Amino acid sequence: MKEYLKLQFKLINRKFKDAGLEPWMAYALLLLIFIGASNFLFSKLPYPNWSYLVIGGLFVLKLSEKHRNDFLKQVFKDYRSIRVVENIGLSIPFVSFLVYKTYFFTALFFCLLCVLFAFYKVEKKHSFTLVAPFTKRLYEFQVGVRRWFYLYPILYYLTYISTTVANPNLAMGALLALFGVSIMYYLKPENEYFVWNYNLSPKAFLRYKIITAITYTTILCLPMFFIFIFFRTFSVC
Repeated sequence: MKEYLKLQFKLINRKFKDAGLEPWMAYALLLLIFIGASNFLFSKLPYPNWSYLVIGGLFVLKLSEKHRNDFLKQVFKDYRSIRVVENIGLSIPFVSFLVYKTYFFTALFFCLLCVLFAFYKVEKKHSFTLVAPFTKRLYEFQVGVRRWFYLYPILYYLTYISTTVANPNLAMGALLALFGVSIMYYLKPENEYFVWNYNLSPKAFLRYKIITAITYTTILCLPMFFIFIFFRTFSVC
């Protein structure tokens, strides 16, 4: 188990370096973002502790994907211990913040839930293709939206909540989070052979990528604007 955890730590650090960040800078930045986002959610959401638990549970549940767990079970004898340690490790930031906010029962419940998730596998019983309103000319949004699709309903729901509590700052925060998710799709540069498919100069190719990113991000923002305008108008009436 120790060797596996060391390997995962090295792989994470390598991803940060590939993105152009030193690991310590990346961890510091993630910590600041996490604290800021957590404080923001607790100040704006109704029943913040349980909403926070659901959000944290979604992140932990991603480690229970069936194919991933089957691979670990075949390779490591202490597979179950690895899964428990993984889930607890990922839950530490969420539990720490719940304790800081004095939601001790919710923090304890979240710990127990994370341990139980280690014995559960998320299996896709039905195979389907998630429809995304993007062409295949550039792959970032095609891949990114399908990988992180569950975040968008959360952000759209926060936009709706902002209209019920008459707090447009919550909608603005959700909008900024959506921009942040879109930026994540570009952390890993494409391979050279992909660039060769386009008969463009480096400057023209970068311009093409920027225009595509702005266009697709705008498409993802449109539901937010419609939700905010519709429910804001409805609440005023």
